[in-house]
Formats: sequence, structure tokens, C-alpha cells
Amino acid sequence: MLAGIATAMFMRQRRWWLSIHKAAGTLTAVCFLCGFTFAILMVGVSEEEHFRVTHAYLGLVTTTLAILTAFLGHIQFRIKNASGKIRALHRWSGRITLVFACTAVASGLQTAGIF
Repeated sequence: MLAGIATAMFMRQRRWWLSIHKAAGTLTAVCFLCGFTFAILMVGVSEEEHFRVTHAYLGLVTTTLAILTAFLGHIQFRIKNASGKIRALHRWSGRITLVFACTAVASGLQTAGIF
């Protein structure tokens, strides 16, 4: 996720920045979805209740936001007459996703007793 953000913020003057940004954003969404899927499977195997801690809900919201952000990023190039509005939504969605991701990590560390 940070690679996509850093590319968009600091590499915009390069010709290749958008390709890297798209790939990083898509990979972020895929990784979040894989992590969430494995978390569901891990809790299922342990026979504990799903969504019993705040971390689980934060993970669900973060994963959903990551997928939405990637979707908005890709769709802005397909819908030309609304690209400006979609681009603004994509940027804000990315910022909000980053905040939720950091919060989810902190709550996971707290749940595990590390933080």
C-alpha cells in the first residue's frame, strides 16, 4: 500500500508512475483480501467465534475499502465524463483506507498482547 502511495506522491513526474501505482494498488487489494480470507479460515479452524474482537471488524472494513479504492482507481479511466469526481473519491478512499489499515494493525497487535 505504501508503495502505491509513495509512487503517486513522489514519482508523478516519471512516465511509468501510473503503471506502478496501479499494480501496487491492485496488489494491495489482493493481499488484503487474502489476509482477510486466511484470518477467517484460521478462526474457523480454531473453532472460535468469528468477529468477536474489534480487530476483525477493522479488518473487514479495511479490506472492503482497499477493494473499493482499487476499483475506483481503475474505473476512473473507463467513465470519462465522471473521471474527476471518481478520482477525488479514489484519493479520499485511499487516505481513509490507510488510516483504517494502521488502526487495524494497532488493534491486532493489541489483541495479540504485543502492544
